[in-house]
Amino acid sequence: MTSEEHSGIILVSDGDTTWLLQGEAYLGAMLSDEEYYPTPVRLIVFESSYEMQMSKPEELVIGSLWAVHPNIIDRLRRENNLIEEKG
Repeated sequence: MTSEEHSGIILVSDGDTTWLLQGEAYLGAMLSDEEYYPTPVRLIVFESSYEMQMSKPEELVIGSLWAVHPNIIDRLRRENNLIEEKG
């Protein structure tokens, strides 16, 4: 994970759970798909929770982030609104 400023929504995943890293202002719109939110959404996928923990800034507590339901991720994929990259 980087501390670079990006506009839009950034999600992170350990392969089991996905969390909202950036873009809380757009969370409701992304979940409901009824209002504007910036697309594509960026998803950084780590191979394990250990790898994700080792890559995150020390001050970031993953437990403080919003979890995103897998069905939301599936919808973003179906609608080609998700860019997935390895962490």
